[in-house]
Amino acid sequence: RGAFHASTADYLRMGETERFYGMPRENEVLSVASPSAFGFLELPKEAGEDIGEIVFEGCNIESSGHTLGAVGRNIRITDANMTNSNGMVNLAALSSGEIGTDIANSELSDLTDPGNVIITADQEETYSNIYVRQGSIHIRAGKFVADQSGILADSPFTTERLPPSRSDIQAETVEIRNSRLSTDTFGKTRGTSLNILASESLDISDSNIRSGTIGSTASGNAGTLYLSGRDVVIRDNTLIQTESKDGASGQAGNVIINAAESVTMSHAAIDTYTTGAGKAGNVEITANRVSMEEDGSVHAHTQGTGEAGEIRIFADTLSLSADASVDTETLGQGNAGNIYLEGNILML
Repeated sequence: RGAFHASTADYLRMGETERFYGMPRENEVLSVASPSAFGFLELPKEAGEDIGEIVFEGCNIESSGHTLGAVGRNIRITDANMTNSNGMVNLAALSSGEIGTDIANSELSDLTDPGNVIITADQEETYSNIYVRQGSIHIRAGKFVADQSGILADSPFTTERLPPSRSDIQAETVEIRNSRLSTDTFGKTRGTSLNILASESLDISDSNIRSGTIGSTASGNAGTLYLSGRDVVIRDNTLIQTESKDGASGQAGNVIINAAESVTMSHAAIDTYTTGAGKAGNVEITANRVSMEEDGSVHAHTQGTGEAGEIRIFADTLSLSADASVDTETLGQGNAGNIYLEGNILML
């Protein structure tokens, strides 16, 4: 079995300089050099928005041990499932310009004119899912939307400790609505870390973003959850959680949130906990302004012998209002964690 790539690119760059176009051009020959980039020409102004779009609708696509990828001007996934074991799922959208074939190691800043990646349910609210086992997921877009969808990455039980994986979403704007983004480990391997990186806004509502180390065979630590954006909004019953439970000895993952300007939480919670010997994760939030409103909470606790995590919030202005809370506690033998609040203006 080999890798599967779907693309609406106008050309493949071969090696350093040679191009092979999808539409024949004068004196064009196929190079023996390996493909190095997908290239998209600038469209005329009168071109329709769906030109070069890739659509996965009502389908199941599976791969094992290799890359499953799609590169188009825009990508839309509706009522579809993409599954990969021991491989990668790569999605990239750009309206014009080039992106290297090694999408996992590309950066959003490499894209001169990024497009949209939209993952949604159908009219009957059947979720779309991207699921990898012992693999990783990499998404690059100008606008990324996950609406009634799942993005899942698990590290199953193995008798050996494998290299950890990293999944990341990089976009100018990220919207996550009524969705589940999850990574778990059940063995010796460290859980997949999940990075959600928005150069502008990150808006999460009515969703669950989590990582865990689960079960008596789980000695690997859970993956880190890293969220960043110029402005980060976490709202409307969203739960961001890391956990070590059901006899796991690995530690729960850390939650790290960085914002250039602001972090706002309302009717939402960040929670790290342990029920066993593994330590709960730490929570660290850094921004110019951190506003916790209307039942926004940050919580770290232990119900076992492992210690609760620490909570650190660094902000020029930090405000807690309307029943917002920051706390750590122990309900078991492990110690509660420390809380550090640092800022020029604290409104509690």
